[in-house]
Amino acid sequence: MTFPSAARPFGERLTGATAPPARALAHLAACALVITGCATTDPETATNESASLAAKHMNRRWTPDWRSGWDDLPTWNGTSPLTSDEAVAIALRRNRELRSAVNEIAMAQAELAAATTPPNPVVSFTYGAPIDGGPGSMVTASVMAQLAWLWQRPSEVAAAEARVRERILLAADAALTTMAEVRQRHLEVIAAEETLRYLEEADAALALRRDLIGELGAAGAMGGADLRNADAEWRLIHRERLDAVAEVHHAKVMLLESLALTELQLDWSSDGAWPELPNVDAETLAIDAPARRLDVAARAAALLAADHDAQRAGLERLPEIELGAMFERSMDGVETLGPSIVASVPILDRGDAAMAKARATREAALLAFDGLLHTARADARFEAMAWSAADAAWREGSEPRRRLAEADLASIRAGRAAGTESRLMELAATAMLAERAVQAIGDRAKATAAAIRLERAIGGFPMPTTQLNGTGAVAAGPGGAR
Repeated sequence: MTFPSAARPFGERLTGATAPPARALAHLAACALVITGCATTDPETATNESASLAAKHMNRRWTPDWRSGWDDLPTWNGTSPLTSDEAVAIALRRNRELRSAVNEIAMAQAELAAATTPPNPVVSFTYGAPIDGGPGSMVTASVMAQLAWLWQRPSEVAAAEARVRERILLAADAALTTMAEVRQRHLEVIAAEETLRYLEEADAALALRRDLIGELGAAGAMGGADLRNADAEWRLIHRERLDAVAEVHHAKVMLLESLALTELQLDWSSDGAWPELPNVDAETLAIDAPARRLDVAARAAALLAADHDAQRAGLERLPEIELGAMFERSMDGVETLGPSIVASVPILDRGDAAMAKARATREAALLAFDGLLHTARADARFEAMAWSAADAAWREGSEPRRRLAEADLASIRAGRAAGTESRLMELAATAMLAERAVQAIGDRAKATAAAIRLERAIGGFPMPTTQLNGTGAVAAGPGGAR
């Protein structure tokens, strides 16, 4: 007896039986073993591939450690200054949302192993004894193996492999999201701490200025309005300092949340190192963003899976066939052994509904893929302009004003040392520097946060230009995938 192979049309009929049933079953078992392959539920290889892909798009600055447990304690002691690199490394291992995405690789790998495993044979046994007390008994036994799995398997396995690839890409993309989130939250801690330091200096300076004006007023050198204005100025900056204390607290808590370390105390600080701003052609990178975005590549893998699911749905029009051997012993003791075939003929259910659903699902996957191409490019172009504008606002606006205030304070202090400037002028200049520095810090934080978002939107930079197939997806685009 012969069996359909990958080279034969699915509609070709089986030829007649020329071998004994036992030998036919041996052929069937051998065929199943050959095409099963090395199915495994171990996701280590796929997980390592995802980690390597994420590291590549992080410019090898970080490599996710997904072999360690997500609840392992970090090497950071919770008191020393926390660097951005250290925070990202901790989050890539401990962030719960990220590790959930990594866990989905294991789920997809298990589904792939199930797709490559042949269905279990069906064994039936029947025993009948005469109810009239006569001699003899009847025995019927059969072993049946499903054959439809043979021609449905290639599409099913291909779809499962595409879904494993999709999960690999999505986990790597989640790592990039986690990296960007942690870097931005670490940046917020730096900005909040620096803002608080300037406001503390201004608070102390204006409080002392108010007191000096009060002493001068008591001596008759200044009026009551001067004292009231000085007190109002101090109270305004004092309120800003209190708000800054809360901002430092909130920024630290949010960063610890990303690291899954919310139980730690807050008696630590950042290292104060601002991230470097990029020097790139942001608009050009934004136009090419879909070629680097891992989530776009993941959608392409999902489209490929939908393609194979549609192919498999088309095979449901074929009869479902079970082939095996049956043994029977009659009441008279006559024993028979021969082949057994069970086939379901697609008369009432010809698979039209399954095909319609598969086509609709495939069309939805295509729309999602094509839609994300445009969304990714639009997001990247938006972030490119946002970064350019924020960077210019800081470099050409608030930062020069801060430097002017810094120069004014230095000049006044030099004049005070020479006896030409007063202590009141120095205190007022200190407050002015703090006011302009706080604005410059805010603008710098906006520009840096915009750069982090831009890097995320374009899939990492600087990165060599690659096509979608460089990240494991098709490069033909929606037109070539039809």
